[in-house]
Amino acid sequence: MKTYPLLQSQLGVFMEWMSDPGITRYNLPMYVPFSKKIPFDRLEQALRTLVASRKEMRTRFVLDDNGMPRQYAVDEVPVNIPRKKMSDEELAAYIKDGFVRPYDLLSGEPLFHIELVETPNNHVVLFDVHHTIADGTTLANNLTLKDMPAAYNGETLKEVPYGLYEYAEDEQKALQSDAYERSKAYYTERFAGREFVTLSRSASNPMGNSIHEDAYMDAEAVDAW
Repeated sequence: MKTYPLLQSQLGVFMEWMSDPGITRYNLPMYVPFSKKIPFDRLEQALRTLVASRKEMRTRFVLDDNGMPRQYAVDEVPVNIPRKKMSDEELAAYIKDGFVRPYDLLSGEPLFHIELVETPNNHVVLFDVHHTIADGTTLANNLTLKDMPAAYNGETLKEVPYGLYEYAEDEQKALQSDAYERSKAYYTERFAGREFVTLSRSASNPMGNSIHEDAYMDAEAVDAW
């Protein structure tokens, strides 16, 4: 079984989870209401297609002989999608306290969970995924802009040729390259003698040392970009 390194951004989240396995700050929950004209059966099938077609959703973590995390995708993952009926008030309370819960990143269990909820006026998809395997960009593509609508319409989702695992391998190669060492030396020299940002350990200085800089760009330039 081939495993892959973690991105540096993944590694930071993973290490923080190891220090506090009960945290939920890296959960990415979504609440997506649909008209009742959208049938649950088609929504559920589309979600199952999404999981089956995107290996990142089937990610598992293991520790290597040195205690460092590695990642890989299992061929299949059990997708339990319960259906519930709630009032709007009950759903709001459930979202606030109940739906989001901690993940065990080394348990082998899925790092997402999905529920379908019928309210008096809507069919609602509740979707939650851990930040180690998803971010805002992947969720936008997978759930709102491309993959989910295509899967709902019965289309076959095309394989992503360059994804999380390939990017992680390339990042590791870059971190071991001469170009990285040159860049590191450049910034070490560039910031020599500077006071760096730190986490505060002082009640009298709760913000720590910070460097703040603002930059402004014309709104038309942003729109044009």
